[in-house]
Amino acid sequence: MITTGLVEARGRPFPDARVSIFTRPHFRSLYQSNPHVSAVYAANFPMGTDKRFGIAGAMDLLRQVWKLRRRRFDCVINLGGDFRENLLSWLISPRGTVSPYWEAGHPFRRMIREGLGSLRAHPVPIERATLNIYDAQECIARTLGATGPAQPRLYMEDGEATRHAPTLDAIGLHVSASLECKQWPLSSWRALIAGIRARGFGVRIFAAPDERASLMAGYGDVIDAQTELITGSLRDFFEALSRVRAVVCLDSFSIHAAYAIGVPSIMLNGSHLAEMVLPPGAELVNGGLGLACAPCMNSPTCGGSDKPYQCIRGISADAVLERLDRLDRLCSASTP
Repeated sequence: MITTGLVEARGRPFPDARVSIFTRPHFRSLYQSNPHVSAVYAANFPMGTDKRFGIAGAMDLLRQVWKLRRRRFDCVINLGGDFRENLLSWLISPRGTVSPYWEAGHPFRRMIREGLGSLRAHPVPIERATLNIYDAQECIARTLGATGPAQPRLYMEDGEATRHAPTLDAIGLHVSASLECKQWPLSSWRALIAGIRARGFGVRIFAAPDERASLMAGYGDVIDAQTELITGSLRDFFEALSRVRAVVCLDSFSIHAAYAIGVPSIMLNGSHLAEMVLPPGAELVNGGLGLACAPCMNSPTCGGSDKPYQCIRGISADAVLERLDRLDRLCSASTP
């Protein structure tokens, strides 16, 4: 999602540039309709929270890498600088690998597995003071000759950018996160839903199709004409997201989708260093403030304690409602 900004920064000033994307299969739709993208390749990677990667996956990855290597790209850019990204980039283009080099002491180093830095043909230094991933992306974009901002964008099938155009008097909620230490309790989400409905707004709960059954078990009794559970493809999600007034998310994919579309957003954070991942303009409710163990960078040691994950579980629904009220006033004041 964040990388779509790099595509924009590279593609807009150089309309004849042939930008190809290598991503996971379920992220194809992020790029397929982008007018700056000429081709999309996909394979699973042994990275992130999904570590399922067997022999068949490895063989498919190598086949895709070979296809890309035969394209003889001038440069291959990765945004993380993890040793696996550096290796894949080098295999595709040994002389054209562009990758960030995080300064010693930079907190992003705790989020990746460093290594194989010598494979980078063109390292882009990222100073310790440059915390936010969007600012780091701007540094890479400028290195590549971009003259405009690296603003992420998502496109529909007709090639038009998806933009915030609220048609519903509703607030969106994305209640899921891949790690337990990022998850806000069900009881808190339900209290937030009750507070939103009491203010006269509808609620749209966004989820992946394979999450529908579990979410119906937790929220089924509140699903009605005012509160809807929306599952479907990524494009369905983007379209539905563009129509709500604002969205409340965890530290997850959805907060970056909201930024790309322009939806006012609130991020609930506990275990992460929020300054690293918070999109520009997003509101933050940070439950880790004042806790000696926070931020643990999503590597908690409190999981087996009698009060685990207090950084996220300690956030009250009232605190989120207060921030929503403030956000609604700001949005109303900016509307002509």
